Amino acid sequence: MDRLITIANKFGIWRDYPTCLTRDPDDSLTLDDLTSVAAPTNKTVGISSEEESWPNYWPFANLTIHEIMKWLNNGNSMKLEAETIKLVRNVFLSPDFDPEHLVGFNAHVENQRHNKELSKSELRQLFTDTHIDILVPSGDSGVPPKPFTVPGLLHCRLTSVIREAFNSPLSHLYHFLPFRLFQKSPVTNDPERIYGKIYTLDAFLEAHKKVQQAPVPSVRFSDCSDQTL
Repeated sequence: MDRLITIANKFGIWRDYPTCLTRDPDDSLTLDDLTSVAAPTNKTVGISSEEESWPNYWPFANLTIHEIMKWLNNGNSMKLEAETIKLVRNVFLSPDFDPEHLVGFNAHVENQRHNKELSKSELRQLFTDTHIDILVPSGDSGVPPKPFTVPGLLHCRLTSVIREAFNSPLSHLYHFLPFRLFQKSPVTNDPERIYGKIYTLDAFLEAHKKVQQAPVPSVRFSDCSDQTL
């Protein structure tokens, strides 16, 4: 297909497309798309209607235990002065704090409860649980490293991420065709390259070119008289 160069807009900026453009997502851009205030929705991605009704301290019994467990599992293995101050201010001095909530409290049991409930959520179902093998050095140059299996690695399949992106309410604004941006230099009056979004970068243009030139794999449909496309 032929290369497409647009006329300059009122800011003196034009686009250089590698091929003809079939649709410009910026044509459907509205003021709501440019604001940071999101429109209210009845459905959060990966969250069921039942989960939306859960209290903010889910899956724990009360807010006191929730705050303690959040403090415990915030990623800092060593609780420093700042972490202790957070515990006192956010938990013990909270108006929702109730010592009766901690009767029989067991951090290990609460972590197990949390993991069990998360494993049943719709969001968790989007992830695949697998393990990876790493080589751990022995510390001795004469002793080879030994393999060590790390379980519980959660990851999303690439196809599920792509499917989620195309189902996004903002998918109509995606630029699937990259382009270069130019304007005339106020000094030399020569075309000057402008770099902005990822779809205006050379890396995107090169990736798009490779995809267009890649061979199309054969797809066999059982309901099409076994014809190979």
